[in-house]
Amino acid sequence: GVARSMGDGGPAASAWTVRRTRFGLGPIHAKVSAVAWEADSKRMGALLKSTVKAFVSATALAAVLGLSATAPAAAANVFRFAFQGDIKSLDPYSLKESFTIGMHGAVFDSLITRDKDLKLAPMLAESWENPEPTRWRFHLRKGVKFHDGSDFTADDVIFSATRVRAPGSNFTTNVPSDAEWVKIDDHTVKVIFKAPTPFWADPFVGSVGQILPKHHFGDYAGAKSRDAPGNLKPVGTGPYKFLEFKPGDLIRAERNPDYHIKNQPHFDTLEIKG
Repeated sequence: GVARSMGDGGPAASAWTVRRTRFGLGPIHAKVSAVAWEADSKRMGALLKSTVKAFVSATALAAVLGLSATAPAAAANVFRFAFQGDIKSLDPYSLKESFTIGMHGAVFDSLITRDKDLKLAPMLAESWENPEPTRWRFHLRKGVKFHDGSDFTADDVIFSATRVRAPGSNFTTNVPSDAEWVKIDDHTVKVIFKAPTPFWADPFVGSVGQILPKHHFGDYAGAKSRDAPGNLKPVGTGPYKFLEFKPGDLIRAERNPDYHIKNQPHFDTLEIKG
């Protein structure tokens, strides 16, 4: 959508704020001049007219052939997305780059997330509490499976918290280096900060908090992390299961039928082209 910049002067204002949403990301803002906007509007108007003409022609042809122009396609429900950049890595800790991070969110889950109102919401952790100012306890979902069928447990959380702060990670500054992660049982984890932390949720949300399977990455720590086979064929607990990766061209993923969030995801297949 398009909206005027805050504090603009109405119709005569010289700048507009353009908002669009990238796959898996939040709003992106850019400034464009009113002149450029008017020119783009004319081009879009011409494009719309040609599109309508093409649709009318296609409808007429369908009528001649005895087909319905609104008949559903035989192909699966596919989400296709194209971007000017490439997906650089399938290791969620290797690169802090927006397009790459967005793709990781389709394959991996974090402990907690944010809902449509940006409030904290459950993900792999179904609940949490703060018994002391510097201590947090997370209760993990039971019955969650990685895409290879293995169980998600506290061991994967502890491993991921260690790996995201290790050499080779591009997110070392996003997680307090002195925070202590402790396994209480297979589905409970305790996190201890050295001091009260106002942004305590940051290490557990989104790209920083995505959980890796220990059994896939455990032997590839530090400098060896870039050699992990999982970097080319990732396994997570997310809504989509990896299918294919052609560096510099295409990545494909399919719906995870065992996803732990009811009625998600909404597409059968992802095709992301960079």
